Formats: sequence, C-alpha cells, structure tokens
Amino acid sequence: MTKQEYFDELKRKLRDYPEEYAELKEAFEEHFAEGKRNGQSEEEIVRELGPVDDMIESLGLPKHSSDLREDFKDLGNAFGSFLNGLGDTIEEGVRNLDLDSKVREFSERITEVAGSAVNEAVRPQSGSIGAPVSRIEVWGDSMDLRLSASRDDSVHYEYTPGLTVFVKGINELKIENEAGNVVFRENSPLGMGLIRSSSLLELKVPEGITVEFHSKSGDLRAEDITLENLAVKTLSGDHELANIRCASIRIDSVSGDLDMQKSTYKEFRAKTVSGDYELDACSGNVSIETVSGDIEIDSLQGDIIYLKTISGDTAVSCVCEQFKSSTTSGDQKIRFIDCGEEALISTQSGDVDIEIDLADCRIDMKALSGDIRFPNAEEAVRYDDHHYQIGSGSSRISVSTSSGDIRIR
Repeated sequence: MTKQEYFDELKRKLRDYPEEYAELKEAFEEHFAEGKRNGQSEEEIVRELGPVDDMIESLGLPKHSSDLREDFKDLGNAFGSFLNGLGDTIEEGVRNLDLDSKVREFSERITEVAGSAVNEAVRPQSGSIGAPVSRIEVWGDSMDLRLSASRDDSVHYEYTPGLTVFVKGINELKIENEAGNVVFRENSPLGMGLIRSSSLLELKVPEGITVEFHSKSGDLRAEDITLENLAVKTLSGDHELANIRCASIRIDSVSGDLDMQKSTYKEFRAKTVSGDYELDACSGNVSIETVSGDIEIDSLQGDIIYLKTISGDTAVSCVCEQFKSSTTSGDQKIRFIDCGEEALISTQSGDVDIEIDLADCRIDMKALSGDIRFPNAEEAVRYDDHHYQIGSGSSRISVSTSSGDIRIR
C-alpha cells in the first residue's frame, strides 16, 4: 500500500471525523518524511504504521458517528439543563442562588458521559536501567520532566501517563536502549480531547551523563544533580534548575521561562523569543539572546558574559573578565562588582544605568541625543568629553546609545 492509498482509506473510514483525520494526516506526513530521510520506502512506512482499522481503534473512536454524537448530545443537554436551572435560580433571587449544586450536577454529568475514560486507572510505569548509561534523550509533546541524582550507576524512572477524555486515549512511554544511549519517547493519543492531563516522567540519573529534553509544552525541573551536558528544546515549557553542576547547558525555547539558581557550568547558552530568564548565584560563562524576554541576573561569576535583546530589559550584577550587552529599546541596569578587562554596553533607545564598585577603570560614554549623568565624576579624572578614569584604568567600560540616557554611579 502506498502513502496515498493509506491516506485515502484513512479519510474514508474517518469521514465523520474530519478534524481527527486532519491531525492524523499532518502527523503522518511528518512520519513519512522522516522515514524517507532514513531510507525507508512508502510501503515499509505503511507497514510500520499498521492497519488503518487498528489505528482508528487505538483512538477509541466508534466506527460510526452516532455513539459520539449521542455523547455530545447528552453533554449538551446536561449543559443546557445547567444553564436553564441557573437562570431559574437567578430569577428567584440572588440570595437563593444555588450555584454550587448546579456546577456539581454538571460535573457529575461530564464524568458520566465520559464514562470509563475518566475513571480508567492511570497506572504509573517504573523501572531501572543498569549501567553503563552515557546519554539520555526524552521526547514528549506536553510531558513534564523531573531530574534528580541517582544513588548508584543506574537510571531509575517513574512515568505517570496523562489522559485525554473523549479520545479515550492514555499516553504511553516507549523506552529504547542501544549501547548506553537511552531514549524515552512518549506516544500521545491523536485527536480532539475535552479534558487533558499532562504526563510526568521522573528520572534519577547517575553523574556525568548527557541529558536532552525535547518537548512542545512540557516543563523541566532539575535539582542537586551533576551532568556532563544538558540540552533543552521546547516551545512553551518552563524550566527550573537548582544546584546543577554541568559542563554545558543549552536551552532553546519560544516562550518558556527559566529560573536557575546556585548552578555551576563552563558554558550556558540560551535563545528565546519571549521567555524571561532569571539566574541567581550562578558561576560560568553565559550567552543569552532574546527578542522581548527580560533578563535578570544576580551575583553571577564568569569569564565571558554576552547578553542581547531587542525590547527586553536587562538587570545584572556580576563579576567577569569580559562583558557585552546590547539592546534595541530595552533598558539596562548593570552593577559591576568586578570587571577584569572590558565591558561593552550599547543600545538604540533604551536607558543605561551602571553601578560600579571598581578602584581602577576607564569609562567611555557616547550618546547622540540622550542625556549623560555621572554624579560622582569628581572622584574620577576627566581626560576628554565624557571620558573618565578611576585609578590606573585597568578595566574599560564603554557605553553608547542613540537616544537613550546614560547614568553612571
């Protein structure tokens, strides 16, 4: 059977479910594309997907629309009764409003209509994977991931699947282990669901391994753990990292936020569109790029710090050798506890507020139309217009704006 023949049969048997068919087709198109990149033929990929009838049965959809329509009809009637009863109650007077009982009645009706899908036991899946394990990959659309340290050389896992009501599907976890490279992959039921609950994968991992997390909206929480590398790629999931020791941390997201505390690494690299990033009491080189996300860094120690935003604001206190921060319209508030060699701060229209605790530095400021203020200029030697030197001037701080204001204190 070719791909087109498979899609034709799938469309014919899901003629009463156009939305489910569209979702399946989109997902399978990606599956066929990936299979072709791996050298598979269309017939091989179709055999891998299995019979169309089995696929439809796995979705929990009836072969005809009558059953599902009756469910929604019953649910609609329950909702209508709920609204009618609520309206009648309101007419009797606000003091006699019995909202709780109406909401409870509606909730009970939802549970009754959803049937066994709601009441079905969601059983955790747990186990261990013995050494050696050098790399872990985790894949899931909305699955949350929790990382902590293992007390031995094995990987210990516990998976609590999510549930989608009216698709009557429960997420499943597949595990692959090839020569110490372990892949945890969640398979989610396709289709439209009225009620969804997120899955959770808890991993206890040994020291010194690499972990990759790929997700659309899943959250990540990791604490008290030592890794070789940590790589995260999500669309909207949030990330919480505490007391992480790692050679390299890399995060790519669209809107997910990051909160990282008391962590040590050689290199931290992150890119986001609108996610806000907070780092507190961390140590290591940092590179963060955002479009509109704010950056807040407190008590950071690193050789090289690189920050770039378009409209996001930046607030930093740090000890570093080299510092570079640039924005288009975002404001920057920076406190240098120590700056070994050079700090370059630039913006188009954002304001810059710099606090320095340095005995030896050279300060160069340039603003085309913005104001420049240096209240404590008498403590420095002025050798040119808006150029000052404190002590021997071993560190250099350069600030430039187009229309933003500059303040040094």
